[in-house]
Amino acid sequence: MDSYPRELSKKVTLLEHFKNYLQSSRAQSCARPLSSRGEIDYRKEQNYKPGSIYVKKWMQTKHAIMFRLSNKIVQVYFTDHTEIHLNSESRLVTYVNKLGNRSVMPLNQALDSNNTEMTKRLKYTKDILTHMLNNV
Repeated sequence: MDSYPRELSKKVTLLEHFKNYLQSSRAQSCARPLSSRGEIDYRKEQNYKPGSIYVKKWMQTKHAIMFRLSNKIVQVYFTDHTEIHLNSESRLVTYVNKLGNRSVMPLNQALDSNNTEMTKRLKYTKDILTHMLNNV
């Protein structure tokens, strides 16, 4: 991005810092490369408009990095390469385990699941999401 209005220079600088962070080795240890994640293609969502989905807020903890997107989806990438994706509109949880196996289920079932690894991460996600939202 070499050409942009002067009033956007702070935002462009912030985006550059964010991009550099995400490309750093510290971030890479927390999230797998996009190609191996097989993540959901949000462009196929009903209300998708090009450029309309963006990161509203993000937070890094010792164990994970969390992204709250403008389409009300929350993505959490844990340092052990597991993932939780929460879709508040459909009330669905997507869990990706250490082997890359994906499971999708309603949030109310996920909380009562026998999958202790997933429920542990859901509780952690709830705690850091609550912290993120309370520190607006």
